[in-house]
Amino acid sequence: MAEPCGTAHDPPGQIDLDEITQKAHKLLQEAIVKSNKLPRDLSWKLYASHRHFRNATDQVSKNTIVLSNYLINHDYPKQANFKNGEIENNLEKLMDINNDELDKVKLKIEKVKNGDNHTNEQIFNKPIVNPFMTFRRNNTLSLLPDSNTVMPQINFKDKIDNTNSLWQPIIKYKPNNIQPLQVQLEVDDDGNDLGYTHPYQIELDLYEPPKHFLEEDDQPLEFPPPIESTKFTYVDTIKQLQNLVDELHLADEIAVDLEHHSYYSYQGYTCLVQISIANQDFVIDALKLREHLHLLNESFTNPKKLKVFHGACNDIRWLQRDFGVYVVGMFDTYEASLVLNFKGKKLLDLLKRFCNVETDKRYQMADWQIRPLPSEMILYARRDTHYLIYIWREMKKLLLRDPNGMNLRQVFENSKRICLYKYMKPKFTQSSYLELYNRSNKTFNSRQLAAFKLLFKWRDNQARTADRSVEYIMNNSILFKLSEELPGDTETALRCCQGANPTLKNHLVMILPILISCRDLPLEPTLYHTPASIMSALEHVEQENQSEMLHAFSSDVTKQEESLTTLAPYVPTPDILASISSTLAQNIYRRRFLPPYERYKFYRNLLRKEYFGKLINYIQGSDQSTDQPAKSNKEDAAYKVNSEPYLQLKLTNPASNDNGEGPSCSGIRNQQANVTGN
Repeated sequence: MAEPCGTAHDPPGQIDLDEITQKAHKLLQEAIVKSNKLPRDLSWKLYASHRHFRNATDQVSKNTIVLSNYLINHDYPKQANFKNGEIENNLEKLMDINNDELDKVKLKIEKVKNGDNHTNEQIFNKPIVNPFMTFRRNNTLSLLPDSNTVMPQINFKDKIDNTNSLWQPIIKYKPNNIQPLQVQLEVDDDGNDLGYTHPYQIELDLYEPPKHFLEEDDQPLEFPPPIESTKFTYVDTIKQLQNLVDELHLADEIAVDLEHHSYYSYQGYTCLVQISIANQDFVIDALKLREHLHLLNESFTNPKKLKVFHGACNDIRWLQRDFGVYVVGMFDTYEASLVLNFKGKKLLDLLKRFCNVETDKRYQMADWQIRPLPSEMILYARRDTHYLIYIWREMKKLLLRDPNGMNLRQVFENSKRICLYKYMKPKFTQSSYLELYNRSNKTFNSRQLAAFKLLFKWRDNQARTADRSVEYIMNNSILFKLSEELPGDTETALRCCQGANPTLKNHLVMILPILISCRDLPLEPTLYHTPASIMSALEHVEQENQSEMLHAFSSDVTKQEESLTTLAPYVPTPDILASISSTLAQNIYRRRFLPPYERYKFYRNLLRKEYFGKLINYIQGSDQSTDQPAKSNKEDAAYKVNSEPYLQLKLTNPASNDNGEGPSCSGIRNQQANVTGN
């Protein structure tokens, strides 16, 4: 077997630590992505009921145990006794081994940094920083720990407001205006605040792309020169920024992109602004020049200049939030890829398609707040805008091939809609936790759901106060694990918090009382009773569905749009009424074992009875002079099910269901028209 890189047999000068680290991180990311796609919880139990899936997973588990024992048997012969099926014990052993290895890495790094004059005792007295935290911040840059995390927002002149109050635009002057600057508060009919008006609402509503942007180019644009031979300026002084503003005054097409950071901030902040014009690239240090970047408004709001973005939904909001910068006149290459129906719509796909350029996306989630920026990250940032103007020109050619000539205008309209986006601060409500809970595959009982709601609120409060992301305070996996297991002591809670930052472990004294209080709550049944917090949301949806159904009933009677209060109620014919009643009776009197899907249809039909019950009672009570009393015995119910109107409705009406679920609403209306016509 080949020796791995970095063994004792390799010459010291040939060991490439960065290359080894990059490969390891790439493999780790791929493993995490693939593992997240595996079924969990109830889905896992369903898959495990199939023999082939169970055999495959058992074999993978055995191979993993054998390989793990082989890899660490040399350094940890006692702890490497992993056994198949003992998940908890294996996980604890693996965590211990990882912690030991990380401590060794820490010691070696400290020795390299401090020299051999320091003793092991002096090294051990220093705080140990998990290198993987640095990997999460810097992505694939380095494993070197950074124990002194600097918060750039401390030096911002504008105060960071993480409260639940509305965000107010920070723009102070309005260049290229049609209407003078005025920002007003918007409210709904109930007096609730909706936010502030868009400062460039009028300008965007009246925007029309210049004629030469809507027509074919007289001369094709030359392919951009290589990045290495293109003039580049790293802008980190006011003088350099002013020179950039002067260059933008002379340009007609401007490519723009932003690099953002949100892990060490609740709302996040822009770290870099990349700009490319003809044969020049600029990278602006947005942390250092944050309060001066409003100067970009002179060109960014000029309707005669085209600003080219890719996927600008977030960029537009970040420019408003951090610099008070707005965009008038934009072409979004992502929106163009949607109109052109490209299979690959990411920027790396467009670079490959139009420029034959392979881009390395390993720095996509890197920590852009670090200074000084490595040359590799600067090169990555430049590549995002270097080819963007050429790509927009090539996409314009494809859009102009539309025989109707509307594709290009459609992209401009979609881009203008994005420019109208307004930044809104993250708002916490009593039902905010439901969004995260509904996205998961978890099914919590009332105690677990109460703990999840309280921990979600506690995490949000802590993140706002410390100006950190909620993921930094407590990641989602730990949030779900604490809520699911409801630990009642510190030791159990610590096991649930494996992999968390030390800050969370220090806050266990605040978290444990929350969990213990939820353990003492009465356990509500989950099969027939839904917690009140979720019922409020479901009732709102149910009311909307009922309104839509009433409107559907009445629309066929009037054949015109009228207010719902003036419409006559829909009155089905006796034959249609008999078919509805018989279908319900058939399901109610069913007395045999039902498979899961049949049981689902059975309960669904019972719910339909609730919707139709009041309508049927109303009709029978108001028209007793013409209708005969309904028969309620089983024989008559079976006779009605097999009666001709129901069979005719089921066989001839394409809108009805073919799986025995009964006629749909549209099928009932069509059948009524047939009966009335006859």
